[in-house]
Amino acid sequence: MTYWRMTNGVRRHEAIAPDEEVFHASYGLSRRIVNAANRVADPNPVRDARVETWSTDMGAAEGMAAPLRDTGVVAITSKRLLFFKKRFAVGRPKNLTAEWPIGQITAIDYDRGSKIMMVRFADGSGAGLHVPPSQRPQDLAAAFQNLTAR
Repeated sequence: MTYWRMTNGVRRHEAIAPDEEVFHASYGLSRRIVNAANRVADPNPVRDARVETWSTDMGAAEGMAAPLRDTGVVAITSKRLLFFKKRFAVGRPKNLTAEWPIGQITAIDYDRGSKIMMVRFADGSGAGLHVPPSQRPQDLAAAFQNLTAR
């Protein structure tokens, strides 16, 4: 599913307040899913060690970041960062799993090389999701930067 369909699905979600604007939503895979997929694709123990090291760059997902242990949709609005746990990239998000006021987010970055969108929180925790470029996670990161620059 493309990013704009995911974004439109979040815009129509019941959790969105009438005075709240949804800027962007991206679907991403959790560290656990990425590790499992890489082990299936190449069960070579030498490569697996490198995969485990790479995936640690996604963060331990503790503290405020704990909900990002799961695969799902991250959406940024004019007021909050939202997370909808979602197994597959098809269909619109259903249950809001977690939400954080924008003031509780310290950074959202996207590394095109590793395809990791990293979210860092005020309590020092952080977690990342493997987000394909088709989800345009750099737009989500840019929306956050625009919000915090105001």
